[in-house]
Amino acid sequence: MQEGFAGSVEVVKRACERFVIYGAKISFKKAGFFSLGGKFTDDCFPVLDLSYGGLRFLFQERIKIDTRLTMRIYDPNDVVRVVMKGIVTWTSRNPGRSYAYQIGVQFNPYGEKRNHNHPDCLDDLVEFENKFYNTFVST
Repeated sequence: MQEGFAGSVEVVKRACERFVIYGAKISFKKAGFFSLGGKFTDDCFPVLDLSYGGLRFLFQERIKIDTRLTMRIYDPNDVVRVVMKGIVTWTSRNPGRSYAYQIGVQFNPYGEKRNHNHPDCLDDLVEFENKFYNTFVST
């Protein structure tokens, strides 16, 4: 939250601009004590949009808020572009029929500390956006 004019409080919803890469998808695995050694999902799931701070994807089941995920983000050519760690911050019913839920994930901070995303991951996301964003967005 930020202080606004005359001491009012303004909620800052998004610090990073969202972008859409048509055909991007993810696979993931849950992190945590009981999922040590877990494997990535066999299937990939559509990414609706992403930013340098997180992403939104479609999934068949609700994932509990605060669930920690490690995600492989694939480009439209099925090439893994970046592996990111994050936490589920929200879920909602998907109005479409293909998948039951939309899942919102906030990426862990970038840095060298344990459970952070390596700073090179941010460079990978920038490169990913630059390579595919303009190619797949219809005007």
